Amino acid sequence: MAGGGGPEGQQEKKAAAEGYAYEKDPRWADYWSNVLIPQQHAGRPDVQRHFQLKFYQRYIVHTFLPLCLSLSLGIFKELRIACVL
Repeated sequence: MAGGGGPEGQQEKKAAAEGYAYEKDPRWADYWSNVLIPQQHAGRPDVQRHFQLKFYQRYIVHTFLPLCLSLSLGIFKELRIACVL
């Protein structure tokens, strides 16, 4: 994959992360089952996408830097999650 840590490289990595077949990777099911979030948030597409991108960074491309969920969503207040790499 071309690109390093620059904005163009990160955009390419994000596109690859968004196109990744998470449901075909057995590690994803294990990862997702160990995410501790309230059930009402687990079904939200933006929350699931966020954790998919974190999974992609952890297991596929370590140099990919996913963005944090927006604080305006109010999720972090309830979950007390920090966006830490």
